[in-house]
Amino acid sequence: MKLTTRLDNIHHQHQKIRDQEASFFGFKKYLASISQAEYEQNVVNLVIEIDHKLKEGNKGLDGSNVKKRVQKLFFEVVPSLKSEDARASIQELVAKNKGLQNYLDSELRNCRKAKVKSPHLIHDPHHTLSRKIAKARFALKLGLGTEAAGTGLSGSEFVRGINGKRLGLFKVTMDKTNMTKWLNDCVLPYFWSNQPYYLKSGPKAGVEAEEAAYVVSSSAGFGRLVPPTMVMSFNDVVGSFQLMAKKEIGDNITEFENIIDEFEQRESYKSEEVNLFQNFAVYDYLINNLDRHHGNWIVEYTNVDGEVELKRIHAIDHDRAFSVENPGGSSRGSKNQYKWKSLKIAGEEITSETKRFIQQNLQVNQIEGVIEQVMQNVPGFLTDSMKKQIYQKAAVLWKIANEGGTFKELGGLGNDDAIQSYLAP
Repeated sequence: MKLTTRLDNIHHQHQKIRDQEASFFGFKKYLASISQAEYEQNVVNLVIEIDHKLKEGNKGLDGSNVKKRVQKLFFEVVPSLKSEDARASIQELVAKNKGLQNYLDSELRNCRKAKVKSPHLIHDPHHTLSRKIAKARFALKLGLGTEAAGTGLSGSEFVRGINGKRLGLFKVTMDKTNMTKWLNDCVLPYFWSNQPYYLKSGPKAGVEAEEAAYVVSSSAGFGRLVPPTMVMSFNDVVGSFQLMAKKEIGDNITEFENIIDEFEQRESYKSEEVNLFQNFAVYDYLINNLDRHHGNWIVEYTNVDGEVELKRIHAIDHDRAFSVENPGGSSRGSKNQYKWKSLKIAGEEITSETKRFIQQNLQVNQIEGVIEQVMQNVPGFLTDSMKKQIYQKAAVLWKIANEGGTFKELGGLGNDDAIQSYLAP
C-alpha cells in the first residue's frame, strides 16, 4: 500500500475516533469498531517508516502534498495519542533525527541552515534566541507540555525542547479572566500602593518590560547580564520568552537566595566579586527595578571549603522594572526595591572599575541611544515619565561615580525626596 494511502487511512481513523469521542459525551466510543491499541500501533509503525525513508534519502517523501500529510500525522495525530508510551517512543525517535525535524518544520530548518552557512551566528544571542524559539515551537506542536515555574502571579512556564531539556522561560501577558491576578495587579495596588501602582498598566506591559530589560543590558554595555529575551507568541498566546541561564564559569549555578547565608558569613570579598556585584547593581538601579528580591537573580559560584565565591550573575525577572514614578519610602512598592542594598558586599566603596564603567557607558547621549534602542525593539512601551526615570537614575549613578560612595547608600536612593536631596547642588 502506498505511503500516501496509509497516511490518509490514519487521518481518517483519527477523525473517526475524535467524532466518536465527541458524540453523546463519548458514549459512542464504546461502540467503535476501531481498536485504540491497534490504531496507535499503526501510527507508531508509520512514524518509524517515515524516519527510515528520510534516513535513506527522502524516498517517497518529496512533494508538498505528501509533506502536508506527514506534518498532520506528527502535529495533529501524534499529540492526541492516549498512550504515553507511544507518544514517548515517537518523541524519542524525532529527537534523534534532525533530518526529520528539519523536514517537518521549516522555521527550525532555516535557523539551522543559517548557522551552517554563517558559523559565527552560534555566538550571536539574537540568532540563538531565534533557534531556541523555533525548537520550543516545534516541541509544542508535537504535544510536549510546559512546566509551571514558581508560585507567583506572573504566569511563568518553562518550555522544553524535543529532548526534554528546558529551553527558556515563557511569561504570559496578564489574563484579566484570572480574578485573583487581576485583583492583585490592578485593583488592590491603588489602595495599598503595591508595586503595580508605580508601573505602566496594560496586559503587555510586564512582558514588554522583560524585553526592554534585555535591550538595556545588551546596548548599555552590561554584556550578557540578562539572558536574551523577546516578546513573541506560542500557540497564539503572547508573552516574553527568555533563554535559560547556563552555567559557564562557576562550578555551580543557583538562585542567590540559596547561598545568601554562606555568602554573608564571609569576612571579605575579592575585587572581582565586588566589581561583578556593582555592575549588576548599577544595571538594576538604572532600570528602577521594584522587585529585585534574592530569588530573581541567579549566580554561578564556586564553593571551596564552605566559602562561596561569585563568578557570574544572571539578572532575570524584570516585569516590574521601568517605573513611571518612584515609590514612597514607606509604601509597599519599595518592599523589594534594590533589596541587594542590605547585603554586606553592598557596603564596599564604589570601585575604580565601576566608576569607569559608568563614565564610559552612561553619559547623557549614550542613555539617549539606549532609550532609542528600547523604543525600536519594544515600540510603544516607554512613556515620557518612564524615560524621565531612566535619565534621573543615570544622573544619580553619574554623581556617585564622580563623588564616591557605597551601594548600600545607592540602594537607599529610591524615593523622590532621597533622590532630589542627593542630586541637589
